[in-house]
Amino acid sequence: MVDINQAIENVKSYEVQLNLDYSFKDDLRERIISSVKEDVEDERINIALSGGLDSSLILSLAKDMTDKEINAYTITDNKKSQEVRFSKEICDRYNTKHHIILINNSKKLGIGNIYEDFLKGYEIKQKEKAIGGGEVALLLYKELADNNVDKIITGDGADELFGGYWMHEFPLGFKEFAPMPIDEKESLLLKEMLESNTGVSKEENRLAALKYFWNRLTPDQLVEMKEISKHFEIDIRLPYLNESVINLANKIPLKKKVGKGYRKKILKNIARDYLPEKIINRKKKGLPDAVDLSCCN
Repeated sequence: MVDINQAIENVKSYEVQLNLDYSFKDDLRERIISSVKEDVEDERINIALSGGLDSSLILSLAKDMTDKEINAYTITDNKKSQEVRFSKEICDRYNTKHHIILINNSKKLGIGNIYEDFLKGYEIKQKEKAIGGGEVALLLYKELADNNVDKIITGDGADELFGGYWMHEFPLGFKEFAPMPIDEKESLLLKEMLESNTGVSKEENRLAALKYFWNRLTPDQLVEMKEISKHFEIDIRLPYLNESVINLANKIPLKKKVGKGYRKKILKNIARDYLPEKIINRKKKGLPDAVDLSCCN
């Protein structure tokens, strides 16, 4: 069982090292399965589902190992969104109850100020955060609490472990390969990485990207999740951040995780036994993309 407190301790315990070889695919699959299994012992199982690779794989594994009721929760401000469409397809595939958390404009209003007050109340030091991520997370967990959800399983941590961000595939040291313009916010966000890795090889740069995002996981995401968990009295479980999974994931060679033309290669290879290709290769969407807050604060 990996709750938010244990996840933070596990993340702190390891440094990213990707220079080892290992017969890893089946072992990693079994470790992820074992971690998910620890969280499906309750009568009611709740999963935060975006319809992407990470959360969909957790749902498919959970459904494979229990006949208990599973409830999937998808947050959106548009019932026709990609998140809803792909999440519904996964829930239909695995005969899982799908709950759409629809955020209307009245719920969006003032969330920025509410979020800032929340940060101050818990003295969380947030810097250079992705715009909208914290606010949407606060909306999600508030709605879950209002629906009497007291435990939720999430896919957080998989992008950091296995290289899920576009900067892993197209390191900033090689801007000509970037699939989108690198704006000022992103340059500031990754300033440390840019300054320390100018002129190095693509492999070294990708390794630096993995280390960079791994080191930011606790201060930028998990600390906030811990306080949200306490505030709304929701037990957040993070199976990808199980100590056993982290320990093995850090031994997997870089080329088996990320390279030009692919990200999270090893996780996708595991997922092919459970999920359709369109879910596995779906364009990545983050939590901020689920709810547009640009006009409501």
